[in-house]
Amino acid sequence: MRTPSFFRSLVTLAAILLSVAVAAVPSQSGDAKAPDGHRGFGIEIDLGDLLQQMRTPTEAEEAFILELETLARDVGVLADVTEGFYRDRGFFELLDSVEDPTLERLHEVYARYELDPSVVANRPTRIGRAFARMFLDSRFRVRRHLLSGWRREADEIRRGLAVLGGAASGYVILDQKQVSNITRRIDLSAATLRSIRSDLESLREPLESPQNSTVSGEDVANFLAMFDIGDRKIREAKQASIYELNKTSELRMRSVLFTERLRNQAKDLFAWRSTADYDARELLDRAIEADPSRERDGDVPRSIAKLSKSKRRKLSRENSLAGLAANPLDDELAWVAGVMSSYVFGELETTSHFDRFLVLHRISYRDNATYAGRELTERERIALEYVQEIDRRVGDSGGD
Repeated sequence: MRTPSFFRSLVTLAAILLSVAVAAVPSQSGDAKAPDGHRGFGIEIDLGDLLQQMRTPTEAEEAFILELETLARDVGVLADVTEGFYRDRGFFELLDSVEDPTLERLHEVYARYELDPSVVANRPTRIGRAFARMFLDSRFRVRRHLLSGWRREADEIRRGLAVLGGAASGYVILDQKQVSNITRRIDLSAATLRSIRSDLESLREPLESPQNSTVSGEDVANFLAMFDIGDRKIREAKQASIYELNKTSELRMRSVLFTERLRNQAKDLFAWRSTADYDARELLDRAIEADPSRERDGDVPRSIAKLSKSKRRKLSRENSLAGLAANPLDDELAWVAGVMSSYVFGELETTSHFDRFLVLHRISYRDNATYAGRELTERERIALEYVQEIDRRVGDSGGD
């Protein structure tokens, strides 16, 4: 039975189809391009020009930002439509009633059983049949691949625009290297979401026949019967044959996807982001390790433990700033940098890091609606009160 959210998704689908059609042809306006050839910020954009663009955008710039902001919604709607199809086809029978019945959860459980299908093949019939239909359906496996990381890409865009907005109209301070880092991240994530959107649309099946499938009942029965073959060598040979055919079919289907082509064309950018994120987390660990307030017996190397508190705070700050250079969108690094700066470098730098932390948490120190009725964490409360106090003092002094 289709859920209300499924039907609401269909209402929005027509708008997505139009946006996909428009997005199929790369934009020719402006010089800056994203990795897929569409309009982007580019990595050469000047800090001052970007802040001006964020403060007083032209009509074309407003449309560009709006398109970035709606990409996640578009992919989310297509994911909801996909979930509706899967419910109609009985795929959710794979989940126990006590489990969280979401698309993400379905994909997680499927991936676990895919490692050893014999485990689920011997479970109750409805569960085994649900797994078999998914395992034998190349479109399902390709969709699972496409949807595996879309939320991360959506969050990267949201965080990037939030930090740029904080620099344009708040206290966030960025240098040119951080701006280039952020715009490169936004362009890469936007290109990825556009590719996912196009690929999901190409894999969409007719709305009027959700029960139809390329997997027949006979296919399902033969697949499950395979696990009952007594001769181990024959059973394993049949399994290997089916697995190879399935993998070949999936790879052939994936080879023509926009997403796969983007992965190949922008492999250096994906590698850069992965390395930068890894470096940022390593530097966060070092920053936390150097923080004198977090010391526990045996937790801190002697080379650090022997330092004075002020030197450890400086070291923590240096590591957090290096981490933010690698990933300017990491809220934990922003928090540590703000705390350490409050001891070492004073209000200007502290306010910048705390405001960055807030915008990454969807909180604007000037907009009560972004936090009213919301239970703030201790960190959010501390950062918000600090930035608001500084803003009040700036207002009282007339901005001098």
